[in-house]
Amino acid sequence: GAAMTCVRRCDLTWVLLLHGSSGLTWTSWRWAAKIAELGMGVLAPDSFAHAPGLGLRHRDGLERLEGDDPENTYWAEETLYTSRCSWEGSGGRYPFCYSTEVENVLRNAEGWKEYYERVFLLRRRELDFLVSQRLPEFLGATAKKLFMWCP
Repeated sequence: GAAMTCVRRCDLTWVLLLHGSSGLTWTSWRWAAKIAELGMGVLAPDSFAHAPGLGLRHRDGLERLEGDDPENTYWAEETLYTSRCSWEGSGGRYPFCYSTEVENVLRNAEGWKEYYERVFLLRRRELDFLVSQRLPEFLGATAKKLFMWCP
């Protein structure tokens, strides 16, 4: 439609917005809105969009967002997901879902270091795939600049 035509033909600077360990929540959406307000395109890949059967990271998403629903406002915590990404069993067990509580990290600092290196490797591979395989077909040859932002 018209939106994809603009994506492929408009002379935009693009920002690749990379979310933190909770997914596309809270601050991610506020940054996306601010960046778009400044006249740039925003791409925000969701690393929780893995199929549940892969057992990596997954959260069930909303079927659609309700624009006038007071719970889906600018300040809402969860405007995208209906489930949690959990390593402890609630919402499904996914080994790359985690909660970085200070006590847990201090209790096993070396284990957390190794674990975060694996999480980083997974995220890096997701990003490599996106930039090398999907981004060119999505943007075409029109993007002047692409910046990455990790809030």
